[in-house]
Amino acid sequence: MKTKLFGKILAIAGAIVAVAAISVSIYLNPPSAAKAQALDQQRLQGLQQIDFAVKAYYKSHQTLPDRLDTIRNSGGLSARSNWEDPVTHQLYDYDVVTKTSFRLCADFSADSDADENQYFGGFRKHHKGKDCFQEDVNGE
Repeated sequence: MKTKLFGKILAIAGAIVAVAAISVSIYLNPPSAAKAQALDQQRLQGLQQIDFAVKAYYKSHQTLPDRLDTIRNSGGLSARSNWEDPVTHQLYDYDVVTKTSFRLCADFSADSDADENQYFGGFRKHHKGKDCFQEDVNGE
C-alpha cells in the first residue's frame, strides 16, 4: 500500500517538475523572442549580402551606385541577395555618404546580444528599431 502511495506522489512530483521546467523555458526564451531573433538574423544576412554587392559594384565601376536598384536588377550574384526586409518587404535603406563610403539601415526587432551574430562582421551589434551601419569600400 505504501509503495502505491509513494508511486503516486513521485508521479505528481515529476509532473510538477516537468511543468515548471517547460514554464521556465518558455519564460526565458519565448517563441516571440526566438522569432524576432530569426528575423534579425535574416536582416543581418541581407545587409551583409548588399554590402558585398555594393563593394563589388564599386570595384567594377570605381563609383558607388546611386541606388540599390542599380545593382539589384543587374543579375548575377546580386540578384540573389536579400534586398528587402523579411516583414515589411521594403528595400533596406541605402545612402551614399562619401565617394567611398555608404550607409545601410534596417529596422531590427530586438537588441543584439554580445555573443550572437558572430559571423556577420561589422553588422554584429545592433539596437532595436532602426539602426545603421556605415561601410567603406576600402575597409576603413
